[in-house]
Amino acid sequence: MFNELIKKKEITEIIKSTKDKSLISGKSHTFYRYPAAFSPVFAETIINNFTKPGEIVLDPFVGGGTAAVEAIALQRKFYGVDVNPLSVLVSKVKTTILPHSKKIFIKKFNEKIVNGKINFKSKRKKQHQYLNHYFNVKNFSQDEIRKINQIKAGIEQYHFAISKVKDVKVRNFLTCLLLKSAKNILDNTRPCGTFKKFKIDLLSNCKKMLRDMIDFEKELEINKSIYGSHNKIKIIKSDILKLNKINSLKKGKVKLILTSPPYPGIHISYNKWQLHGRRDTKLPYWIMNSRPPVLTKFTYRGEKSRGLVDYYRYMTKVYLKLKPYCAHNCYIVKLLSFRNKAKEFRLYREAMANAGLEEIKILKNGDGRLWRTVPKRRWQVRYSKKKLKSNKEVLLLYRYKNGVISDEI
Repeated sequence: MFNELIKKKEITEIIKSTKDKSLISGKSHTFYRYPAAFSPVFAETIINNFTKPGEIVLDPFVGGGTAAVEAIALQRKFYGVDVNPLSVLVSKVKTTILPHSKKIFIKKFNEKIVNGKINFKSKRKKQHQYLNHYFNVKNFSQDEIRKINQIKAGIEQYHFAISKVKDVKVRNFLTCLLLKSAKNILDNTRPCGTFKKFKIDLLSNCKKMLRDMIDFEKELEINKSIYGSHNKIKIIKSDILKLNKINSLKKGKVKLILTSPPYPGIHISYNKWQLHGRRDTKLPYWIMNSRPPVLTKFTYRGEKSRGLVDYYRYMTKVYLKLKPYCAHNCYIVKLLSFRNKAKEFRLYREAMANAGLEEIKILKNGDGRLWRTVPKRRWQVRYSKKKLKSNKEVLLLYRYKNGVISDEI
């Protein structure tokens, strides 16, 4: 159905933000680049148009925390859930403002470790050898192997130094810094970076992250003076279906579900980096001292038809579970991509209908939905001799069928 109650101005803003292709910047969004994240401009626009300060935004697949950052910036309450510990760590770090004393500690700690503690030689040989499990260097040149061994030694030494930090929030920040710096030189790069660049990145990334945190803190203070202090945040590590209840969240209070769930049938490395642009590694989880999540075939690959059936059933269960938490005028807003638009999109719409969701279309032309082209940014584009097709993402708006759309929106 077409929603006449969403104002023309709001529709224009939503369309513009959905098509936004500007580089991600501002607040804490660049602390770590999580795969398939939506634009902060899009998240800000949706939250502004569908909620008021103090109201609750929920993301059941919180990913890189984009919605979380924008929600607290706009003085909304936010609840986020994700099964991936990488997602949870990154989202928590992005939404945590550290006091001045801890920022000073981080700056001095990082400079001390980078300038004096880490070098080419690993001091803990057992740990260094264990790291070999995360680096598949078969058929690499001797020069590449030498560079990777140096980087490996640096990662192990910095990781060991972090483990001695007692403050959990500071340790999480430093872990995120290590993840970001190691990702820059290892993930989807051909050839990989150097040990020298790794050290430079640790210093420059630390300065930028602390500077961004200070700027974000100032923005929060300004918004508090405008809207009042309403932001509250909960990031929970769990499969949404395995939660008996969402911590401290009362039923009937969620005004907006904003999310970008796993794409059906499209392989995205949510839980892995790709060494040399092609070899999967779960190194991020070693850095975090965490076990990788058990990711099912239907969630992250979906090559098999049976897997996709399970995916649609899972999504139906998710939105049936979330229904009691939603207010009567709650909107569900998603960005999704489909490998096979004709078949998979139809099945997804059926899954949402089975969950009691009614689609709201914002356009009067075409199929009423807003589609956008997502350019391929992976290493394959640079090295492929073939012209690779770009995926199409669609903006989907829903409400529960027994909900009432309020004129307050």
